[in-house]
Amino acid sequence: MAFSLKSLRGAHVFVAAVVFGFASPTYLSAQNDRLTPLQHRIHLQQQRLSSSIAEERRDALMKLGAMKHPEASRAALAGLNDAEPVVRITAVHALAALPASDASSALIPLLADKQEVVRREAAHALGTTRNRNAAQPLIGLLTTDKIPEVRAAAARSGADDAIGRLPSGYATQLALFFLGCVVVAGIYGGFTANKRIWLLQALPAGVALLAVIFA
Repeated sequence: MAFSLKSLRGAHVFVAAVVFGFASPTYLSAQNDRLTPLQHRIHLQQQRLSSSIAEERRDALMKLGAMKHPEASRAALAGLNDAEPVVRITAVHALAALPASDASSALIPLLADKQEVVRREAAHALGTTRNRNAAQPLIGLLTTDKIPEVRAAAARSGADDAIGRLPSGYATQLALFFLGCVVVAGIYGGFTANKRIWLLQALPAGVALLAVIFA
């Protein structure tokens, strides 16, 4: 029994030593020393994403996006779920270095965000991925969203996506269809709902339509 108690005490001492050793500043410093300079910079910004100050979280996401590296963009994914719309928007733009399929999968859920500005920026960013999975969500946003600016963003992104992925003749036709739908909807909405829709939806889509025609 004495031997067992002594062994138990020894085991406790050993476990405590191991735990203390792994939690010690020296060990943590050694772990950080194993990071590459880029990984170290990403790690620093990841830590800032847990700040209680929204502006600091936003600044961290801006720095991650400026690194233009897939791992930095992957670290920015956490910002898509932030409580502050401005932080979510910054996270959207920080994903530019992700592979198209990964960026598309991360951005599509934001098309249903409760803030119209987040939906609009997510639509813009989704169009730049040129990923085939983005087409259907953008069409859905174009036909169902109640905000003219969001529908216009979906149309422009859908046109960009089409131009980027299809042979030139088909791409132009699909782009003209997208933009034509927005122009018609904008004109109709201006007459029946609010004349601001002409300025916010019909005019930008009309300019984009002319740009495609004369490109």
